[in-house]
Amino acid sequence: MSAATAGGRLIAFRADRLGARLVSLVNAMRLAEALGAPFAMRWQRSGSVGAEFNDPAELFDADFVARRFISAEVWAAEGARAPQLRQDRMPEAQTLRTALARGETRVVNIAFGVLALPDEEIAPVRARCGAIFRALPLAPDLAARADRLRARLAGAVAYHIRRGDIASAPKQMNKPFPHKYVPDDFYRRHMAEACAAGHRPVVFSDDPATVARLKAEFPELLAADEVLETEGLTAGARDFLELLAMSCCERIIAPAQSAFSATAAELGGVPRTTVQADLGKGAARAAGEALVARLRSRPESFGDDGDAGQSLLHADAHLCREGRLAEASQLYARCCARGLRLSFVQPRAVARALVAEGRDAARDRLAGLADTPPFFERDLAELCLLEAVAEVERDPARARRALMRAFWLRPDARGLRRLLPVLAAGGALDGPDTLPAPAAAMTLAGRPIGADALASEPVHGVDLVPLLKLLPSGADPARLPQRGSADPLMWEWGPLLQGNVYVHSLDKPPGRNFAAALDALAARPGNASDELLGVQALSLALRAARPPARRGEGDDAADARLRAEWRDTALMRLESLAAAAPELAMHWRRLSHARLLARQMGPAAAAARRAAEIGGRPALHAWAGLILRRQAPAEARDHLCAAEAGGLALASIPGMRAELERGEGDAAAALEANARAQLLAPGAYSWRLQAARIHCAAGDTAAARAVLQALVDQDRASPAVLLLLAEIETARGADAAARAALARLLEHKPGHPEATRRLAALG
Repeated sequence: MSAATAGGRLIAFRADRLGARLVSLVNAMRLAEALGAPFAMRWQRSGSVGAEFNDPAELFDADFVARRFISAEVWAAEGARAPQLRQDRMPEAQTLRTALARGETRVVNIAFGVLALPDEEIAPVRARCGAIFRALPLAPDLAARADRLRARLAGAVAYHIRRGDIASAPKQMNKPFPHKYVPDDFYRRHMAEACAAGHRPVVFSDDPATVARLKAEFPELLAADEVLETEGLTAGARDFLELLAMSCCERIIAPAQSAFSATAAELGGVPRTTVQADLGKGAARAAGEALVARLRSRPESFGDDGDAGQSLLHADAHLCREGRLAEASQLYARCCARGLRLSFVQPRAVARALVAEGRDAARDRLAGLADTPPFFERDLAELCLLEAVAEVERDPARARRALMRAFWLRPDARGLRRLLPVLAAGGALDGPDTLPAPAAAMTLAGRPIGADALASEPVHGVDLVPLLKLLPSGADPARLPQRGSADPLMWEWGPLLQGNVYVHSLDKPPGRNFAAALDALAARPGNASDELLGVQALSLALRAARPPARRGEGDDAADARLRAEWRDTALMRLESLAAAAPELAMHWRRLSHARLLARQMGPAAAAARRAAEIGGRPALHAWAGLILRRQAPAEARDHLCAAEAGGLALASIPGMRAELERGEGDAAAALEANARAQLLAPGAYSWRLQAARIHCAAGDTAAARAVLQALVDQDRASPAVLLLLAEIETARGADAAARAALARLLEHKPGHPEATRRLAALG
């Protein structure tokens, strides 16, 4: 592979499937030609989606690969943090040349279309990209087969039917792909018209069963296998040949967002349209009716849950367009009752029930889904928001707990960031089952909030306006602040939340802009309340502690000085606030947080104890448990138990308690706490990994292995999961299984040092 270079260059990179990779590569080659600059390609290796393309030498000429393709290490050094070129923000040609001449890298990472410089006409750019695509230096055998295809496919109509990982891979099949996955019913109607008109249809699909079904119904169809010479080709080379073949057809009928067919059309200069648009309204409506009927009465006609779930999206869209929401709700109910529990289906099923059948039906739907939690946390967060809407009048406390759970899972969930500032300003987040919210800071600036803003961000058709009923009696939403942000709440409680969303919010709008507004206010302390000054100081401490965006670029000393100034200013201001008003628990909590960020663990613990002692709220006990868990485990456990007993339903609280119980050797108590964490956040792999570690500590490696293997089967295998699984396999003498686990890790993380070391030790 190509080595690192001291000069600047363009690097093409995509981490997904073949079409997008080729679009990026061809665009990088075309821009390099126009600018007189060098280019390279980072061909990402994968352990799951796209694994069949892992070896570029199967597709391209060996010399081309050796000269132009770069390793993971070179990519990490040169390209991983380099600016990306965007279609809507292309710099002037001279600006790019100057940057490249200075040794800078620019990344081409696009899935669709072409990149044109501001002074270029798009038509010649497209034509040149097509010429580059046709002249790509292919592997010799593949090049010979491609040449024979062009004459064979003149005048053909290509149908691209996307199935594959969307229908079967756990991560993919649990995501909605209405613009990539189009049900057979629409293709059948289009193919019937095409065959009747005497066209020559060729079907390209990653699912042989789909091709076989359609050929049985339309004998005139040609499968891609019948025109391609695929004997002896790897799966990746075969897919490449299919894309080349599609680009030789007269026109392409395909899903709206398939990079594969879009690449064939764009680079082959072939007209492409979606099957629904080409059918016309009447025929598309008839296809939608056929799909609804099939889902109702012939569920066995769908290949698997992925096929049924993606088809249900189209049936739902059809019924909603027709205004038949009650039918859509009942169709979801029927499919869920048959066991269809894909992640994206669940919140939509509850949302349709809320809109069409009312809150009782939604609660019944939620109860029916409780035994199979969603695969993805964003879907579970949406379920929590919908549960809050369903419960807000009957059980406001439960609605508040559902909101807090949603906030823990996904603080950026749709609608939530507009809702929380309103509730905080109105005093609705002052109960023991919520996180204390800095209302003044949350409503200082930000995006529009309130009823109208909430109505503009519905969750699958359900607006969150009813949740304003959580406001205390007499609070008028119209009189509350009309702009706000949930970012300060994230900054306050980030270490108790899922992931590092609170840190990321400081690096980009609107969080970055909000922090700037706080800075401006703090510069005039006479105009700022103590709460605003405290939140601003905490944001400074967070900015001081977060990793720098770039390293080794000549300004490290200045950056370090600025961070130290932020840290010292934050600590000084928070210590001053706590000394001036020692009876206010949140001053001590923020001081504890800043000391934690500064790695002053003893003082952080002292401030956390003081906050819990003064405030007594469950959230403050949870914070004390977080800070004290390494210094005083028994005391930390008591604080965490107090937080749980107070009704604060954050998965991190029992999760931390489980870790403490494991450290004390009480496996039963650890597993009980872990089960509670998994109940609150079933999609978080970290709690299942924790369960495996508890089993290991108790000597039950068989139970640990079962937990880890389930994570692998669900494509949730992080490096920590695979390392522990390899350790267990090695201990039981299953070296081949240990090697397989480590090899899988290295597919995802090439060069991982611990995996490399262990694999070498296994021989």
